[in-house]
This record gives sequence, C-alpha cells and structure tokens, in this order.
Amino acid sequence: MTISRSIVDKIRAEQDGRFLEKEAGTGSWHEVDVKRALEKTAQALRDGAAPIRKRLLESESKAELFMGMVCPSK
Repeated sequence: MTISRSIVDKIRAEQDGRFLEKEAGTGSWHEVDVKRALEKTAQALRDGAAPIRKRLLESESKAELFMGMVCPSK
C-alpha cells in the first residue's frame, strides 16, 4: 500500500485536501479517516489498472504490427 499511502499523504499535506464519503441515509458528506482513505485509494488504483493495462497491450500490439510492416524480417 506504499503508493496509496504516498497519494493520500500528498493530497492531505500538499493540497490541503480531504477524503470525503457521502452518507447514504442523509446524503451529507463527511471526512473519512486515513485508513478508509487508503482503502478507497488502493481500490481506485486496482480498478483503474485493468483498462490501462489493456490499452498498453493494444498499443504494443499495434506497434509490433507496424514495425513488422515497416521492417519485415528476411
């Protein structure tokens, strides 16, 4: 959770930011503790990783295809 920790610390310290959560019953927002902020940040990173990984693999495949057309093997 080192990456998550650095994100949370940076937002809290350097950006004077807070991590908020909306209460389902009242609809009001409240600040969450560091543990919850870390959990949600880690989850966001995991959720975002799959689509990014897919795009990178597609880009690599296209680049390999292009290189094969430009520099065909003998």
